[in-house]
Amino acid sequence: MSLTTFVLTPAELAVCENLPDDNIIELAAELNLLIPERISRSGLLASSIARLAEVARQEGLPFSHYDREDLEALPREHLRALAVLCGSRPTIKGVIKGGQKVYKIYTRQKPQSPVAMMLPMLLVPLARYAADYSHS
Repeated sequence: MSLTTFVLTPAELAVCENLPDDNIIELAAELNLLIPERISRSGLLASSIARLAEVARQEGLPFSHYDREDLEALPREHLRALAVLCGSRPTIKGVIKGGQKVYKIYTRQKPQSPVAMMLPMLLVPLARYAADYSHS
């Protein structure tokens, strides 16, 4: 799946509706995305999700026990795809355990990371992206 084919659903966009553009731009910048002169929130968020999946594949993602409820709400196939993407066992416990190691790195090296702060809001589309991408 390419960056241009992934589109956030209206429900996924609604979660980020009240997020200031600056936060989305900070996330995109940390993910080394080219930030266009005219910002399309949905386009930049979709590109951020795709890039976040690449980061997850390379280094995992910063999860903690606070993410348990959000992970439990994911469809089973999305959780499994997210776990595989992060290199974790395909269980909630496995994702959290692997994510806690990454979280410790983030707290030491990137304490104000928009990735860590926005991951809970982006979890549903990221897991959906992981599931869709794994079938491509």
